[in-house]
Amino acid sequence: MGKARKLKRERAAANDALSQIRLEVLANALRATCDAVTDARGADCLMYALVGADVLRQLGVPAAPVAGSAAWRVGPGAGDTICHSTDGGGGALGPSIGPSNRSDRAAMFHAWIEAADLVIDFTTWLLRDKAATLDAADGQRTNVLWCPAFVCTPRRDTDAMSSVVNGHRAGLMCYERVERIERMVLTDEARSETDLSGLTFAALHAYHAMLRGSEVRVVALDQRQAA
Repeated sequence: MGKARKLKRERAAANDALSQIRLEVLANALRATCDAVTDARGADCLMYALVGADVLRQLGVPAAPVAGSAAWRVGPGAGDTICHSTDGGGGALGPSIGPSNRSDRAAMFHAWIEAADLVIDFTTWLLRDKAATLDAADGQRTNVLWCPAFVCTPRRDTDAMSSVVNGHRAGLMCYERVERIERMVLTDEARSETDLSGLTFAALHAYHAMLRGSEVRVVALDQRQAA
């Protein structure tokens, strides 16, 4: 019961903090900021997770970046699923992690944000782009009917990987944390290699400017210089 009460308190705190934030505006601010410093669309989930979690914490949400396998059913057809799977079953799309000479190098992973038992993903607006990349690689056609600007949902409303792959209803999604992946990309040592503090500052500035109704365009020379 102690663990259940703790989770209930954490959930209430996260929901209370999130209720003060316009997530659709924050999603646009993160998109404008991250899109200004990378052209790796569909393979920049780690940047979104790290910067997004930092921004949410600045806004009072107890958020943390996490990583592992993920899948989204974007349409009802047999092939209308996009996967980032660490077991190698997700196809050719996705960032590589770890040195190329290491035997535990993972070819596929996804990073997102968790706050208490909430799953938050600011990269689902890229599902259409990911589908196009997969279709160009395998010659198939993915019917994308579901492509939300972002996801913020209780973990109980997510599904197992098999349910997403074998299902038929657009909108099914799977987020499975994998400790091995998190050790490789979310340790203090791994994160110290990339300074994203400038992006966090730019995203926060963009968020508050958008709240005031300002039109925001983020211009950045690199990840350390954003304005």
